[in-house]
Formats: sequence, C-alpha cells, structure tokens
Amino acid sequence: MESPTLAGYNRFMIIDHQILTDKEGRPTAALISWDQFEEIRERLADEQEGILSDEYKAELNRRVEGLRNGTTKGISHEEVMAELQTMIADSD
Repeated sequence: MESPTLAGYNRFMIIDHQILTDKEGRPTAALISWDQFEEIRERLADEQEGILSDEYKAELNRRVEGLRNGTTKGISHEEVMAELQTMIADSD
C-alpha cells in the first residue's frame, strides 16, 4: 500500500524536473526549481510536525542555508557512491 504522503504528492502536485545523465545515458540527478523544492519542504514539514526533534530540524535548516548561500557544496551521486564503495571495500 502506498503511503499517504507519497499518494498525496502524486495526486496534488506536479513537479517539473530535468534529468541529468552520464555519457551512457544513465540518470545521475534530477533538478527541480527552488520554488518547487521549497513547496515540497514546507509540505513535508507540515506533515512531519513533531516527528523530527528541534535539534534535527535546526541541523536541516543550517544545511539548507549553506546550500542557499554557497558555503556548502553539494556532492554528486557518483561521488557518494564511489565513497560508499570504498568504505565497503575497506571494511572487508
């Protein structure tokens, strides 16, 4: 059964997006407008009220602000996956 949150977004929200692909045409990221991101974030915050601690919310807000003002750099999917693979290989 689909969760109410996801079902609600599928029925009531259209998200315009652009898919970024690598040289082989595999999807690597999806871009959405900042306005749509903010709308999704607000809707999630409304639905999840009380689930996240105030400390966790403050951390999320700090990270979003870092992305907004450019003090934080995003990490590509490829970089994250490569780092995870390295961590897994090192743990063996």
